Amino acid sequence: MEKTVLLFLYCYVMRLFLIVLFSLIFSFGFTQSNNNQFDKKTNKSFKKAKEFYLNKNYSKAEEKLLKILKRNPDFFEADILLGDLYLDINKKNAAVAYYNKALKINPDFYPPLNKILANVELSIGMYKNAKQHFIKYLSFEIAQADDAKNIKEKIKQCDFAIFQKEHPVPYHPVSLGNNINSTDDEYINSVSLDEQTLVFTFKERNKSKENIPLKEDLYISEIKDSVWQKPDKFEMPDFMPCNKGAFSLSPDAKYLFFSACYCDDSFGGCDLYYMKKTGDKWSQPINMGENVNTKFWESQPCFSSDGMTLFFASNRPGGKGKSDIWKTTLLKNNIWSKPVNLGAAINTDKSEMSPFIHADGRTLYFSSDGHAGMGGMDLFMSKKISDFLWSKPLNLGYPINTYTDEINLVVEASAQKAFISSKKNDNYDIFSFELYDEIKPEKTVFFKGIISDFKTHKHLRAAFELYDLETGKAIVKSYSDPVDGSFLVCLPCNKNYALNVNKDNYLFYSENFNLINCDNVKPFVKNIFLHPFVKGESIVLNNIFFDTDKYLLKKESLVELNKIFEFLSKNKNIKVQINGHTDNVGNFKYNKILSTNRAKSVYNFLIEKGIDKNRLKYKGYSSSKPVESNNTPQGRARNRRTEIEIVEM
Repeated sequence: MEKTVLLFLYCYVMRLFLIVLFSLIFSFGFTQSNNNQFDKKTNKSFKKAKEFYLNKNYSKAEEKLLKILKRNPDFFEADILLGDLYLDINKKNAAVAYYNKALKINPDFYPPLNKILANVELSIGMYKNAKQHFIKYLSFEIAQADDAKNIKEKIKQCDFAIFQKEHPVPYHPVSLGNNINSTDDEYINSVSLDEQTLVFTFKERNKSKENIPLKEDLYISEIKDSVWQKPDKFEMPDFMPCNKGAFSLSPDAKYLFFSACYCDDSFGGCDLYYMKKTGDKWSQPINMGENVNTKFWESQPCFSSDGMTLFFASNRPGGKGKSDIWKTTLLKNNIWSKPVNLGAAINTDKSEMSPFIHADGRTLYFSSDGHAGMGGMDLFMSKKISDFLWSKPLNLGYPINTYTDEINLVVEASAQKAFISSKKNDNYDIFSFELYDEIKPEKTVFFKGIISDFKTHKHLRAAFELYDLETGKAIVKSYSDPVDGSFLVCLPCNKNYALNVNKDNYLFYSENFNLINCDNVKPFVKNIFLHPFVKGESIVLNNIFFDTDKYLLKKESLVELNKIFEFLSKNKNIKVQINGHTDNVGNFKYNKILSTNRAKSVYNFLIEKGIDKNRLKYKGYSSSKPVESNNTPQGRARNRRTEIEIVEM
């Protein structure tokens, strides 16, 4: 959608540039060339060819110029004009051939022709030739007064591209098959966290010369037996007749973000919208509001797996270049924060677009023509160092990047495979490929299931939060589906996590995930049952930790302890007992003292935080109440536990 507008503007500007350039060439050139060597008929034909060209009658101009060159092979002005013509109609290889022919005949006729030729060669991947012509142009005095600094940067770009081609990266793209790809264009948008759902855009190619709007639709496909199935068309609401595109499915497949242009409720040209899925139904589109949207261009959204952060591209004021990457955060009151620019490490004075944040929450892929690349838009990767600092972007390398535009990349949560839209033959198709090690994100696994009432089994909408136990920082905040109770949480590897699930009038649920070593960890699938407030009901506090034979609370317990404090502060009519349990290893009397002291440690923490001691009790049970057999390490681990029990309400 917006790419079409940008392409139109680019072509329009290039057209004006070529007309001015053409005039300069021939006003400059005819004073220095000896056109008297050609007869009047030839010069008259050439003048007519120029008129045809300037009036965009390319076929007539081409016909005239080819006839002139057939009779007069050394008429290099005709070669230059024919090169301009072919460049104008995007036949770049032909343009290169005629520019080279002109320079061979008269290399000093028009020095800037070396720069023009070099730029065309650079745009089609002829890096060594482009470098030679850039260097040749610098040898002329006019280049020093023109843009020597820019030309030297272009030479560096040629050197970079030459090196990349001489050191290719592993890249073996595989088509997603005929269920997804067609003779029209397909563009990858996103893949769900569990890697079961693919979202892509189908765009009908312009097969006629008529200037009619092209069909652009969103499709969703599910995978079965390793094969992507025939996709279903996603039906957008009829009341939004405005142009829509740049779709992005949230990692849990519950939100769809997209850009829409010139809608009735738009703040500007193109705004960001989202839709929420409840059960199997989608809400009406919601404009993300004036904090996010401006009168400028906002597009290409990507929602992070933390359920709180949206990355997008915009040309709004305050950026570094033509288009920058920004992020906005969902606040507690469901309002989006003022967007923050990702900074100079990511954004340049040119264009950065199509952000994709991996499920690990710290690996960003994006396209740019401002960082060192192969030409046009290249794909890059950067790692998040802190909230406001990113690593130096890494070019993904050749042949992933080429002289053409590489716009978007989507990487699976497993960190092994990526999807890319690539032009094969004459149309764009979607391909998958295995990532080489240097550009892989952190591995993640997912935890999914259904949240229900323990007694009625009714599905519940409950809040779930994932915390890094080392830092105590929230990694994910979201809700289960109110209709089917489903949830999907991303768990980046190499950390320990506490999961907390809570809902009003229910005891909260906690779970612990030790993912320091993720090598053989499979996705977690588990249904969660929340217990309503009932006297005698108890829950296990899975994130209360002690060293062996100790009763001092470890710092990793702080997340869970604060959750207990919040729970008791919110439900002031409830009185609870903290219960300590051990396995059967060791002396029963010793374990009785240990389990009592552990329960008392939690009791003391809550009192120190401000909970009335009259609402709290504690008791140690030693090994008298096992929940599993003590004959296995796993059973003994489950028996060593701390519980909270409702004793009065």
